[in-house]
Amino acid sequence: MLGNGIDMKRQFLLITSVIVGALIILTIASNQGIHEDNIIELTPAILDEFNGSELSSKWKIRENWNGTISVSQGLLTLTDGTHKRVYSNVVSYTGNSKLTLSASILLTGYYQKFGFNVNPSESGQDSGIYFDTFCPTGFSCTDKNSTFTSDNNVIYYFIKNKTDSIVKHGEATIQNDQFHTLKIVMEEGNVSFLVDDRLLEKIQYTYEGPLTIGIWNDRPASMKVDHVLLELT
Repeated sequence: MLGNGIDMKRQFLLITSVIVGALIILTIASNQGIHEDNIIELTPAILDEFNGSELSSKWKIRENWNGTISVSQGLLTLTDGTHKRVYSNVVSYTGNSKLTLSASILLTGYYQKFGFNVNPSESGQDSGIYFDTFCPTGFSCTDKNSTFTSDNNVIYYFIKNKTDSIVKHGEATIQNDQFHTLKIVMEEGNVSFLVDDRLLEKIQYTYEGPLTIGIWNDRPASMKVDHVLLELT
């Protein structure tokens, strides 16, 4: 009887300690504002490494003027012809979370673009937020009509409104013989542009609404994309 009494007492103490420990954890979580509704899991809305032999259902070809759009050996390649324009499915962005778009891209010519709502007047969206290797006429850029003939070339980044007026733009120098990681980070009230994880600029800008990822190559020179990743956190 004595042994059974000790065992029951041990079980009671063990259960009590578990309950107390759980209450302490819940109290700490409550004090720190940690609630299930506030936890947003990392969600790769679009992840494409182009490992197949054709574009997946995540993408649609908007235009292809006598060019070649192909998927092979882990690359999406847009070359030859003129307008070769690929769009993703539409993503809805509420503006109160962090949205990161990145891609590893080999840029070898001008009129090559990557980002959200490329040329918003054509995509029908309120704002375009993207990279471009061509600087539009009428704006002060280092190399307005780059033909990518040298090792170092200029890539531009834009925020445009739906009339294609530039809200903000800047530039950076890249090499045309290697892949670069282009990244756009959208947070509440801010948009950041990065190349190879180097911050180019963080711009105060608020956007809410539909987004489409655009991969454009409007000239014969080749443009190759190794992967595209869209993350919501």
